Amino acid sequence: FNIPESPEKVEEVVGFIYEVHPKAPVIYGGALHRDNVVDYAGAKGLAGLFVGAASLEADHFAKICRLVQS
Repeated sequence: FNIPESPEKVEEVVGFIYEVHPKAPVIYGGALHRDNVVDYAGAKGLAGLFVGAASLEADHFAKICRLVQS
């Protein structure tokens, strides 16, 4: 695995998870930051995103929230 994994790979793995457990909500949190969050927000099948270290700086986290909302 690569961190962060590509959005396409995330979609592939989410598809596999849904084959095994179709009702399981899946979130992704592999090194999300303001430069890549939009790519992951559009990934099919994700129930949400987990922002880790990038949330420790308020301005970075606020930017991430604005990017995902738009």
